Amino acid sequence: MNTQLPQTDAAIKNATSKDWDEWRAILDAWGAAERNHTEIARYVATEHNVPDWWAQGVTVGYERMIGRREAGQRNDGSYSASASKTVNAPIATVHQALVDDVARSTWLGADVLHLRTQTPKSARFDEPASGFIVAFFLTAKGEKTAVQAQADNIPTAEVSAAWKEVWKERLAALAAYMDANCTE
Repeated sequence: MNTQLPQTDAAIKNATSKDWDEWRAILDAWGAAERNHTEIARYVATEHNVPDWWAQGVTVGYERMIGRREAGQRNDGSYSASASKTVNAPIATVHQALVDDVARSTWLGADVLHLRTQTPKSARFDEPASGFIVAFFLTAKGEKTAVQAQADNIPTAEVSAAWKEVWKERLAALAAYMDANCTE
């Protein structure tokens, strides 16, 4: 079991005033091992005045420490995976390369993704080969764009790792396409 913690000891102590050893002792004494994720997060947030995001981080870290959850594993037992790449193009141009069927098939191949929904900074697709829904999130970085691809409800850690590697390659193809075709 991978017990990699979601934040460093220094980061968790800075945010919550307790390190991982202290959280483990507190949660063990409270009986957290017999409680579900929601109960633990609520306890950390309300009884220890930890902001919700950090309470989730403490809870996930504790679940990893006791062997209930692996890195990348969600509360329901499935996995999520993401890959990211910064490309040399403005956000609107990258968005167009994602949502336009012709442009997308040029850098990705035909019928790899089918568009579900889009906003100016995101798009969701069906990935028929895997059965996953792939979400893209775009963040402007000046004239560049950070692109994150994410899939959830992946059945195993192995499938998650393989998906991530494939999408690293696909995002590299997007970056190459942007380099070759972006004239802005």
